[in-house]
Amino acid sequence: IYVSTRAARSWSEPKRLNSNINSPFRETHASISADGQTLYFTSDRSGSGGLDIFMSRRLPTGEWGVTENLGNRINSKFDEEAPFIHPDGKTLFFSSKGHNSMGGYDIFFSILQEDGKWSSPFNLGFPINTPDDDYFFQMTPDGRRAYYSSTTVDGKGGKDIYTVTIDSDREEPVTVYKGAIVEDANGRIPTDVFIVVSDLSTGELVGNYRPRPDNGRFVFILQPGKSYQVTYEASGYEVATDVLHVPKESAYRQVNKAIQLNAASMRPE
Repeated sequence: IYVSTRAARSWSEPKRLNSNINSPFRETHASISADGQTLYFTSDRSGSGGLDIFMSRRLPTGEWGVTENLGNRINSKFDEEAPFIHPDGKTLFFSSKGHNSMGGYDIFFSILQEDGKWSSPFNLGFPINTPDDDYFFQMTPDGRRAYYSSTTVDGKGGKDIYTVTIDSDREEPVTVYKGAIVEDANGRIPTDVFIVVSDLSTGELVGNYRPRPDNGRFVFILQPGKSYQVTYEASGYEVATDVLHVPKESAYRQVNKAIQLNAASMRPE
C-alpha cells in the first residue's frame, strides 16, 4: 500500500507505508477516515482466516501505528475485502465471503458503537448483492448515492461499476469541516500548526489534527447536537480559537473556512 499526494498540478512520488501496514504478507486495499487519522486495510497476515480487515491510527509523528485486527464481529473465517469508512467516521462498508453471504463477495456494513465495538454486519441484500462478487462499495458523504462493482447478467462484461440512489429523504447527519491555514500578514503560511477540537460543554477532547504540510489544508467530522471549540496553535503565533455550533436536527452539510493566524507580539525584555 502506497500513498501519493497532489500538490499544485502533479502527484508526488508514491511513498510506501511503513511496516505496521505493509508486511511480508498480502495487503490489497485501504480506506482512510475523513480526518486522516485512521486507516482501514486488508491483509492476509495472521487473523481470523484469509483476508481480514485491520486498522491503524496515525501517530503524532505522522506515521501509522501498530495495527489492530477488527475482530471476529467483522472478520469471518472467510475473506473480507474492500473496506470503506464513511466520512461519518463510524459506518464501515466492506465485502465478505462469510457471514450470511448470498454467494461470492457480498457487501455489508457495520456501525461503530459508543462502547467502541462494531455492530453485527448487515447484508445490503438484493439487488445490490448477487450470487457473484459485489464489492468496493463507496457512499457519498451525504448518504444519498453510492457506487460499487458487480458482475451481473445484464452487465457489459466482467465486473462493471454501478451507482445506486439511496432513499432520497435520508441524509447523513454529519458536518464536514474543511479548512485551510492561509498566509499571515507577512505572506507566510505557518508551519507546525496543531489543531485541538473539544466538546464545548464538557471540555472532552474530540481530536487532535495537523494540517497538510504542503498546502495547510485539514478536515474533520462533527456530529450534530453539539458545540465545539477549535483551537489553533503554532510556534511564533497567537493562539486562535473558534466556536462551532452544530444543530441537533442538522442534516449533512459542509463547512469551508480559511484560518489566518497572527504573529505573536514581541515582549520587551
